Amino acid sequence: MGNANIQKRRLAPGIIHFQQALSREVCADMVDSVEARGGWVPARTGLYEDGELVDIDVYGTNAGVDATEWQDKGPVILPDLYRLIEAEAASNWALNLTGFSRKAISRYSVGLGLAEHADTGVFNTNRLLTSVSYLNDEYDGGEIVFPRQSITIRPNAGDMLLFFSEYLHGVNPIKEGKRYALILFGENENITSYSFKKK
Repeated sequence: MGNANIQKRRLAPGIIHFQQALSREVCADMVDSVEARGGWVPARTGLYEDGELVDIDVYGTNAGVDATEWQDKGPVILPDLYRLIEAEAASNWALNLTGFSRKAISRYSVGLGLAEHADTGVFNTNRLLTSVSYLNDEYDGGEIVFPRQSITIRPNAGDMLLFFSEYLHGVNPIKEGKRYALILFGENENITSYSFKKK
């Protein structure tokens, strides 16, 4: 998947930073592959309460997202990420994940960011954990912010953040370059978060 020596740092209760979870080669292959294929669509994140949260592009929302299509060589990374996330969910928080959703790559261009929100705020959801794997670091700005934990961080390419989906977070606007990230939601079909869209 990445380096055998993945380093783990707890940033706060419910937020873990994995350094070098993916190799830079795999990350670069994924970015090159999705850019070559096209098919970017506007993010549906605007369906959150304020309706104006974000103007990012998303590739592969729940369709056609197969790690084997993102690279010509190397390991199939999605099952490896699933196993890592499932193991961490069980060992750190005694959470049993029954599946994953979203499986999308997000692309932020200059001026774009993500307003503070929780990933359980779209609809009644089974989401427990959010995973953000960073695919590049050739950009300025784009830090992820957890306001209630007073954390602002800009991980390197190959790093992954894993955190409770209910945690409020946002992304600072990009100042230069483009920011790419692979987003996964770890879920349990037997647990539902009752949050509602604004009518």
